[in-house]
Amino acid sequence: MKVFNGKITKIGIWELTEEQKNKVFSNGKQYSKDKTHRVALICEGIEGWFNVGSIKCNPDYAPTWRREIDGNWEDLREGAEVFFQYTEEGKYKNIKLKSFNVIKNGDGKATPFPNDEKNSNNNQTQKKDFSGISTGHAINCSLWCTKHDISNITKILELSKNLHDLTVKLQKEYKKYKKDMSEYDVNAMVGHAILNACRIGGEINTIEQNARLILNDIVPPVSEYIKTGKSPVPSFGLPFEPDAAEDDETIPF
Repeated sequence: MKVFNGKITKIGIWELTEEQKNKVFSNGKQYSKDKTHRVALICEGIEGWFNVGSIKCNPDYAPTWRREIDGNWEDLREGAEVFFQYTEEGKYKNIKLKSFNVIKNGDGKATPFPNDEKNSNNNQTQKKDFSGISTGHAINCSLWCTKHDISNITKILELSKNLHDLTVKLQKEYKKYKKDMSEYDVNAMVGHAILNACRIGGEINTIEQNARLILNDIVPPVSEYIKTGKSPVPSFGLPFEPDAAEDDETIPF
């Protein structure tokens, strides 16, 4: 059994075709029927790909490989420092997943790199369009604000616009405030905080204030309990300040 201890330089994630899902390998095994993608890594100092195996990805998000790092589940990123054991059979190198340990996450890409023609499929994963999710969230929030009264369409449209803009703004701010969180967790927490603030009611300024309170005093201790089992206590921390964020992309919850 060989050992690797070093950095990941590339992460490749390919969507499984129907042919691949039904393929029987020489050892008699198949991909699990619920798996959607396969993962492989290139690591510094070693030529060729390390095969990870198959994973199940959420169809609503760009595919990533999530690993537990210091007790938190995060998207594995290029540049991560890892340790694992692997076997080598000819040109194939297969990682023993039980031995895979992330020492430190990287700061590179978590989504697949653009594959060359040899490795790409016609249905290679493309950048996800999240406009449908964002639309549903904005309308859902606006209907709570109108107590599900749809008689004034103009008001609903204006509320939807304002609440979407608020969601995007707080996602950008909270992402910079909670740098240790994955984008998925940040956007989910912000989206639900705004939705719950809409359920409480009030004008847009009140909704923003309540959403910030939820994100500051309620979300952190509950999140800590979910991840560690520690009994939640109020955090009462300083509210995260509005940030002059760059116009970076925000993935809806």
